Amino acid sequence: MRGSHLVAAVALLGAALACLAAAAPPAARGEGEQCRVRAPPTPEERRARRARECSHLVFEYMKRHTADFEAAHNVSKLVFFLHVPRTAGKTYANCFLRTALPPSKRCAKSYDVLRYNVSAPGCTAIISHDDFSAAEQLLPPNAATITQLRRPVDRIVGAYEFAVDVAARGVLHQGPPGKLGRRKSDWVGTLEVWPWSVLIPWFKRNMKARMDALKEGAKEDPTAWRDYRSPKNRTYWWNEAKNSSVWVLPPPDPVLDPYNNSLVMPLHEWVEHPIAEELMHNGGTLQVLGLTNFSHWPREEAAPLRACLRSNAVAREMLLKLATKRLRAMAHVGLTERLEESVVSMAADLGIDLEGPAYRYTSANAFSYDIGAEDDDALITYNATTAGGVNVTVTRRQAVQRANAILDQLMEHRQRLDVILPRLRELVDQETRWLQEQGVPGAAAAGHSSSSSSSGANQAATQGAAGEPQHAPASLAPGSAPQQQQQQQQAVADEQAAAVDPEGNVLDGNTEAAAYAEDEDESGSAVGSSSSEQGSVGAAGQGAAQATAEVGADAEQAAIKSPWSTEIEALDEEASSRQEASRQLEAELASLHDSDMLVLADQATGQARQVVSDEHYLIPNETLGQAYRRCAHAGHTRREKRKPYKHLRTPWGETFTFSTDSRQRIARSTLERIHRLNSVDEELWREGDRILTEKLAAQRAANALQAFPPPPAPLPPQQLPDRKRRLRSLDAPPPLPADGEGAEGGAAAAGAPPTAAAKQQQQQQQQQGSTGTAGQPAQAAELVRDEL
Repeated sequence: MRGSHLVAAVALLGAALACLAAAAPPAARGEGEQCRVRAPPTPEERRARRARECSHLVFEYMKRHTADFEAAHNVSKLVFFLHVPRTAGKTYANCFLRTALPPSKRCAKSYDVLRYNVSAPGCTAIISHDDFSAAEQLLPPNAATITQLRRPVDRIVGAYEFAVDVAARGVLHQGPPGKLGRRKSDWVGTLEVWPWSVLIPWFKRNMKARMDALKEGAKEDPTAWRDYRSPKNRTYWWNEAKNSSVWVLPPPDPVLDPYNNSLVMPLHEWVEHPIAEELMHNGGTLQVLGLTNFSHWPREEAAPLRACLRSNAVAREMLLKLATKRLRAMAHVGLTERLEESVVSMAADLGIDLEGPAYRYTSANAFSYDIGAEDDDALITYNATTAGGVNVTVTRRQAVQRANAILDQLMEHRQRLDVILPRLRELVDQETRWLQEQGVPGAAAAGHSSSSSSSGANQAATQGAAGEPQHAPASLAPGSAPQQQQQQQQAVADEQAAAVDPEGNVLDGNTEAAAYAEDEDESGSAVGSSSSEQGSVGAAGQGAAQATAEVGADAEQAAIKSPWSTEIEALDEEASSRQEASRQLEAELASLHDSDMLVLADQATGQARQVVSDEHYLIPNETLGQAYRRCAHAGHTRREKRKPYKHLRTPWGETFTFSTDSRQRIARSTLERIHRLNSVDEELWREGDRILTEKLAAQRAANALQAFPPPPAPLPPQQLPDRKRRLRSLDAPPPLPADGEGAEGGAAAAGAPPTAAAKQQQQQQQQQGSTGTAGQPAQAAELVRDEL
């Protein structure tokens, strides 16, 4: 209080001196004139002045940016999906909108930068995190805008979870990031996408500071895992209480409160932080208005209006009314909480047939950019896998022709496998039931050999991941061949599971440089292949190799004879052969795509040319409605499979994991605070709910709504016989990866990051004899001896 009084007094004195200095001479003044000192404005006066300024800014906004309220939108010309982050926009856009459109009708991916100018001519759908300013500034005037809204409390909590999930990967990263491979023409990394390009690096810095503080505080704690450097500058950990030193820490224990712990800024603190206010609070309204800090309008126009929305009640009410008017002028508005209703309504709004064809939504290699006639004769080199793995040099024109020929062969194999595999499954089930009725003991034994072997592998892999190899028995030592193979398989499985983020996005193999891919590529797309395709061409990359069955199991399989044996063996042989051929073709196609056959979208200055026809992206045997259902379910399943963090853990092995149940632990006061901070978004969401309800009623009255096909009813468990015959085409496990080289040689020396199998093998070899000497953690005698 004393300070504020002093400031006011100084200001008053300064005003008085200025008044006296500027006063006229006494002769020029009237007798009654006096020098009046103007007092500083009161808080009420400042608020009134700010209200006048904000009202003026809002009126100026209305003059310049509200022509779209009455404009007609042409949904057949161009649809702009204004994707508000964390509103299930991926499910909305990828599983439905992109899946409904062939590649020729999709614009280039634009999450990092709007690429409408380099899209294929005639594209009709563009999807972006950009706000409405992009529609006004960069898109045709008759573009139809659609969006999806979500309750702000759930959206803010979801943004916190997602940012922590991504930032936790690589938070302890040491050294320069590994080299990325050639990126696909429409691959976009999360760290390139607003608002994650700002929020995730901020979380990583915050986490790093917290982790350093925890390590400093644990230096004298004997129960903590403390890190040291080996003579070869590798990190290992020592635990005095356990008398153990290891190369790889044991799995962390998820016992911390996910929203209030020492590893991450707690949720209740983060929502009060300026970065949350700038990027997330009332973000849906700001995107609809075009006033985010990512706006394409001038900063001096958008920033003051954002400040008015936050600080002035009159301006806030005026801007909310403008946002609701724009929402009603859009071609479609959906809600995350009413996702399926929203999709059905959007299908009616955009004239999309749920019984129509479905396309794999990724089109990474369907287009090439800036390739004219003068470029087609340029030479490129690729690996011809189908010709024995030799390098071949051809022109770009010939490479495109070869790529299309490969796609034709793949489609032929796929179509044939779509016939063979269902028939093969049917025959095997018939044979199984017949063998059970006949009571053939050999068949039963064969049926159990696979499952028992599998369970043993899983158990051994689990033991191998326990983090304390020094206590493993000799038969399960990390260096033994069977255990090594099982652990390699587990490492590959873990890497594949970790390559998909909670939203279904695929990692590009380098968590520090690439983080998460904002959109899936073909290898991880939930709608990238139909269920039958996953069993055919998709299986070619996983289970096409010869099954490595045990000798005893092979003898039992050879003894199985039934009326269907000959046909089963013939079909299995053909299917396995086609799967192997597909694998070779896919490898060659990947080599072509990784060459300079295609110019990428982010290198383009002109429009794209389609090099792969739409028909190659058709999902066989599925309608759009079926593909959407499967895609949406797969995305939900992936989100539920989150694991504890590998790097984000206390020195005592504690971590946390987000889940649906964990949200129940958020303090009610925190949720209420989020609600108050996002009151404008809450009102906009309510308006969106009213719009959707009214639209559905009108569409229902016009008989314009379609129904999703019902999901196939699963057979009761007792009607699903156990398969007794092992088949290469259906039951073969994924082949074991080739023996990887250490991080200091092989692929790593060439600049490529080592595979998970190589890392696992290296760790297994160096974990032998990993117990350190009590009281001498810096020596870690046997670890160092193994390393040297």
